[in-house]
Amino acid sequence: MNSGHIANRRTSGSTIAEFGAGLVVFVCVVFIPVIDISFVPARFLLVQNYLEKVVHHMAVSEKRSDAIKYMTEDGDNWKKVVETFGVTFKSSKANLLVLDNSGNTQLSLPGTTAVPKTWLPSATNQSRLYSLELVSEVDIPPLFKGSSGLPGFSKPITFTFRNRAQWENVSPDPLLGEYYMNE
Repeated sequence: MNSGHIANRRTSGSTIAEFGAGLVVFVCVVFIPVIDISFVPARFLLVQNYLEKVVHHMAVSEKRSDAIKYMTEDGDNWKKVVETFGVTFKSSKANLLVLDNSGNTQLSLPGTTAVPKTWLPSATNQSRLYSLELVSEVDIPPLFKGSSGLPGFSKPITFTFRNRAQWENVSPDPLLGEYYMNE
């Protein structure tokens, strides 16, 4: 009687076992790694956008020392916001970039280094472009972090962001006679 019962089974569902194994392989080998690595570009865009806002906030400061103070002393606040995206800050520094009209000559001044008199707005008849640059080095991990492995899959990727905004206040201080970008 057993042999008759087996003969009555349908063969149309016999591939379910192979499909189940294939589905497990697909999820483990393709789907989870794609989800894992997709967090890197998402976090990258969030950090890039937020750093643009930070450098703009710095560029509209009245004095360059206020901008540097925002980056260093108040830096814990904005760095904590960026770290909520799951990233880790390694370093950050600010530079003032000065570019002449021709675009051939550029001067980069780190931190609070004073702008030389020959590069100030009143020094020559040609206009200059003043930009504040924030250079940040950030580790951006995938969704699942590990201590070793491929960068982007189980290990963070280190990115260097260079965000720039035009320095807004190019006027001199009427009381001191010194330009605000040198204070």
